[in-house]
Amino acid sequence: QEHECLLYFPTYSEVLSVKIGVESGSNIESIENPFRHRIAIWGSSFTHGSSTSRAGMAYPAQFSRATGLQMLSLGCSGWCILQDAFCNVLVDVDADAFVFDTFSNPSAKLIRTRLVPFIDKMLAAHPGKPLIFQQTIHREKRNFNTIEDEREQAKMEMAATIFKEIKATPEGRKKYKDVYLIDANAADLNHDTTSDGTHPSDWGYHIWAESVKGPIIKILKKYGIK
Repeated sequence: QEHECLLYFPTYSEVLSVKIGVESGSNIESIENPFRHRIAIWGSSFTHGSSTSRAGMAYPAQFSRATGLQMLSLGCSGWCILQDAFCNVLVDVDADAFVFDTFSNPSAKLIRTRLVPFIDKMLAAHPGKPLIFQQTIHREKRNFNTIEDEREQAKMEMAATIFKEIKATPEGRKKYKDVYLIDANAADLNHDTTSDGTHPSDWGYHIWAESVKGPIIKILKKYGIK
């Protein structure tokens, strides 16, 4: 009988050629894109899919399969620090909405310096499209390292503070009405969902996808994306 399959390319390997083998007498053919819309997501090694057991298990891929909404993952391990160069790339991306995991790599100081100019450039390039920023997840190694805990907490507080500032006035709320900050979570009650104290396991990524699914879908519906 017929089977419908998704093929995910390797997460950290350059793909130079692809061959798909089938049994003799069987047929294989392409089908229409099964996903709806185009939602670009830019982020850190979390978004890239570090520590997954196989391709297709990072939270953007799990989100897509769970919702039918196409997540175009632009994860850049270790290099998602709100650089202007990456913003220039995103300016040219054709997407209906944008999701960001932008607070996992930069320091609180970099977030303070770079976030608002980054948002302003994205708003100018993609007016009327939702820009959905995720708070960085709680890294489990914070529980055993006070320096790490302070650094991570400073990043989270800085992101939250800036979002409050840019929407503190009627003018700000009007200018940044398409900009959102949502919470993300990748831990269960046992706090045993990471592979190294930082990067989630497959199960941790599933929890992450589920934690942001509701808030993202709610926001997208405001823009007719469903």
